[in-house]
Amino acid sequence: MINQELAQYELKFLDEADHDAFDNFLLKFPQALLFHSCRYISLIAKMVNGKARFLTVKCGGNITGVLGYVEKETEWGLVVNSTPYYGSNGGIFSADVESTKLLGMHWEELSKTAAAATYITTPLMPFQWKPSQSHFVVKRRTHINALPSPDAEEDDLFLQYHSKTRNVVRKALKQGMQVLRDDLDVRTLHDIHQENMMALRGNGKGWDFFSDIQTRFQPGVDFKIYYALIDGKKIAGLLLFFFNRTVEYYTPVIKQEYRSLQPLSLLIHQAMLESMKSGWAFWNWGGTWDSQEDLLHFKERWGGVETEYQYFSSVTNKSLLEAPVEKILSTLPGFFVKPFNK
Repeated sequence: MINQELAQYELKFLDEADHDAFDNFLLKFPQALLFHSCRYISLIAKMVNGKARFLTVKCGGNITGVLGYVEKETEWGLVVNSTPYYGSNGGIFSADVESTKLLGMHWEELSKTAAAATYITTPLMPFQWKPSQSHFVVKRRTHINALPSPDAEEDDLFLQYHSKTRNVVRKALKQGMQVLRDDLDVRTLHDIHQENMMALRGNGKGWDFFSDIQTRFQPGVDFKIYYALIDGKKIAGLLLFFFNRTVEYYTPVIKQEYRSLQPLSLLIHQAMLESMKSGWAFWNWGGTWDSQEDLLHFKERWGGVETEYQYFSSVTNKSLLEAPVEKILSTLPGFFVKPFNK
């Protein structure tokens, strides 16, 4: 029963036409990331063959709270993530306690009725709503740089790097490579990404994902693509997203035969420098598993400060708990259901 203090608040799912209002509300919170936005959640929902849901709380006709998530019907029942896909964050943003309470109540009820529901927190908020009950709690590590102010010098950025990373960047600067922004060339990014994933025997992002970026986001504003060239050939690329105050380090790619030239280090440094000069406050390296020691080391050496976020997972369908890992992964690619080591 909703008590009297909440009676003036209204829970409402937004239509497609109202998505800008959702994202504009997020911009009131410096901690809000790309992963919370309607455009990104819609992109990922299509990629995982799910349905994007955008829940708002309104009071007096104004949005006072938001929660985005993706749901998917399966043979086990409804599976929900806020927000799915590797490295994503989710969660509630609200202007008051009442809105947080209403959105939290909705999630708690959803967790009871869905076959599985995973709520993912955001790393920039030390105090935030979390589910009161869950079957599994999993921590993920992430690294974030607070970029120097726009009037800072390049040397101020260099000071954030470990001495060995500074040396790698200086080496890359001497290799005669050209840095090119080509935000419209998603094809090359996709092709090198596929080569990298095949070498790792991993599942990469398909062409639909890369082509959808151009239809859902504005090139040069919402995303940028940096390429390193040698003799006119694109040998490495870097896809970055930009939202609110944060730059998202999203998809780095590299031609394996040119790795020794350190083209990605050149791209990262140039992109960080330009982002700093443009007034972006944070550079988010994204989530990392504890087992990815080399990647953790890499992010730390760029000056990323470690923080964490959490997965709160509730599984009510016991057959899903007992399902083979391979079946869960094939049915729910990109979704987090449960930790497979428990």
